Amino acid sequence: MLLFFRIKLILIIILAVIFNVNINSQNTAVLEFINSRILQSANISLMVSDVKTGECVAEHRSVNITVPASVMKIVTTSTALELLGADFKFVTTLEMDSQPSADSILNGNLIIRGGGDPTLGSSYFEGDNFLDDWVLAVKNAGIKTVRGKIVLNETKFSRSDAINPRWQWLDVGNYYASGVYAISYKDNAYTLKLKSGAVGTQPQILGTAPFIEGLRFENYLIAAASGGDRATIHGLPMSYNRELYGTIPANRDLFTIKGEIPHPADLLRTDLIKKLKENGILIENREILFTNETQMPVVLYRRVSPKLIDIVNITNFVSNNHYAEHIFKQLALQQYDVATSDNAVKVIREFWAARQLDVNQLIMHDGSGLSAKNGVSAGFVVSILNYMLRDSRNGWLFELSLPAAGSEGTVKNMLKNSVLEGKVRMKSGSISQVRCYAGYINAENGNTYSFAVLVNNASGASKSVAEEIERFLINLYPNLIHNGTIPND
Repeated sequence: MLLFFRIKLILIIILAVIFNVNINSQNTAVLEFINSRILQSANISLMVSDVKTGECVAEHRSVNITVPASVMKIVTTSTALELLGADFKFVTTLEMDSQPSADSILNGNLIIRGGGDPTLGSSYFEGDNFLDDWVLAVKNAGIKTVRGKIVLNETKFSRSDAINPRWQWLDVGNYYASGVYAISYKDNAYTLKLKSGAVGTQPQILGTAPFIEGLRFENYLIAAASGGDRATIHGLPMSYNRELYGTIPANRDLFTIKGEIPHPADLLRTDLIKKLKENGILIENREILFTNETQMPVVLYRRVSPKLIDIVNITNFVSNNHYAEHIFKQLALQQYDVATSDNAVKVIREFWAARQLDVNQLIMHDGSGLSAKNGVSAGFVVSILNYMLRDSRNGWLFELSLPAAGSEGTVKNMLKNSVLEGKVRMKSGSISQVRCYAGYINAENGNTYSFAVLVNNASGASKSVAEEIERFLINLYPNLIHNGTIPND
């Protein structure tokens, strides 16, 4: 009996030593990371968790709120998959507000009723000839002349925050900060074509694709000896007056930058009128007044978007702000008649609060993470990641929407040729003074770990911060299979 107790004591001591070594090695990984030269003064929130058990295996200030940049898309897309469903589709309808006469005249208007679809004419879904479908629907209705106008119904999304008031002025007018409307078109972005000459001269504006009637530029660009696209485009919301600042490379016959279409629905209407005229259908653009206010519009065509999961995949793979913001606004319509950013935030917070997540650790102003006013803790992000894989029927779809580190999307160069290549799916986030990553590590032992590493205001370059995060994950990985825990520091 005495021998048995001695053996048991020895085993306990051995396990304790192994456990402590594991804790110390993980502590070392965390300490080396937070004490690295460029991160010593940074605001860092970090957490790594076992998805199955929810056990924290590494952390540093995990409840502290930190600016997440595009890691906020994890909050947006996960909530959308849960509330809307992976098969959800946005709907845009083409309608007429009266019946055509016997002589093929519509004594009324055609109406485009927007449903917040970000994929109308999008470059990410090629082969979508919806304008041809709309023209065919008008023909099939027996219409050859429209006495009225093409009316744009954008009432589902509020215009008051089409350009989020919490975005920085530096961003507004650029393609990645485009407006969020019930009717969006061509990714709400145009390409500006430029030709540059000698260093110090002003580049020449060649035009835009697509052509946008009335769009005017004040050109303050300068040709520079080196560097790529260091140009910015500024303009007030829905204004057709834009200003160009910064530099582009000198001596280029063609150099392109991208900007925001001021009112994409106007461009859609222009393109539809052109298509109708090409097919022999006349739009007279008269003012039409109806006394019969009970007249219900007749739907000529319902254009449905690709499935939400396909849109989410693009959102997370290439960090598409345009898609993220439209998904975000759509969530507001689950409880409210009109989509605003504030209403979307209320829906998102209520959803996660009902699942026992601490929404006090979430400050959310947009869906893309573009606003520097956003804030979230690593612990909150990890809680969502754990929920999605452990409790959601959409979990595996959500995990696959995150690009594989070392090979895909915005993280194709992250962890490349390391022990973690092929084992990590994650979302990146980067704006000025912010570098963040969050996602899943699929360990060799079959365990899956969620992680979030959010870094603000480091003293080094953004690339150097990314390298420190890489180093931390690589150093931590050999110890994850032991699943030791680290106490709060």
